[in-house]
Amino acid sequence: MKMVPHLWFDTQAVAAAEFYADVFSDSAVNHTTRLLNTPGGLIHYGESQPPHQAGTVMFNDLTLGKMWLAMLDGPGSHDFTFNEGASLIVYCDDQAEVDQYWDSLIADPASGQCGWLKDAWGVSW
Repeated sequence: MKMVPHLWFDTQAVAAAEFYADVFSDSAVNHTTRLLNTPGGLIHYGESQPPHQAGTVMFNDLTLGKMWLAMLDGPGSHDFTFNEGASLIVYCDDQAEVDQYWDSLIADPASGQCGWLKDAWGVSW
């Protein structure tokens, strides 16, 4: 069995994937849509899938080290956001590595408490 974390972004999943791949070495934005077993390329919204414009990205994915992460670009009109109820943990070898990820990921210094931070999209790390 293989489990894949799936995060719902609001029209920013591609930007988030590119940012995360920049922060973590040995990472890549895949755009393979393996989640839906569709060959190659991104999955885009179609003409009959409002509120998005046809052709905007629906799903993309990336690998962070050895972890596969799937991402959805939602319509931005829902009543939920990321919160501390779910978070991603990065195991580090030393304080310098912790500091590197902390400085790269944290969007608001006030959001960092007890070793946890929130990034620009509200994802807890």
